[in-house]
Order: sequence, then structure tokens, then C-alpha cells
Amino acid sequence: MKVNHLDKKIIRFFDVKKIEDTTLLIGDKKLAFIKVEPINFTIKNEREKE
Repeated sequence: MKVNHLDKKIIRFFDVKKIEDTTLLIGDKKLAFIKVEPINFTIKNEREKE
């Protein structure tokens, strides 16, 4: 996982204790996250759009 300058500020702001796979440990709470990618449906055929 890459951590840039902004990420370090966010980690301090939210008091992130640990990052594991898709879960952040924030204080005594856990927060799951997922990766979302946009899909351009205008280039998909009809079957792929379903």
C-alpha cells in the first residue's frame, strides 16, 4: 500500500491505528472499505450492460 503526504494527514485526523486488507482500525472501531471503479456503459454491448 502506498501512503502519500495527504494520506498521512488523514491517518492522523481519523486516529487510524492499523490498516489490514480492507479494514481500518480507528480507535476502538473497525471500518471496512471497498474499491469502487467507474464503468463506462456507452462502450459496453447490450449483454455486458445487463
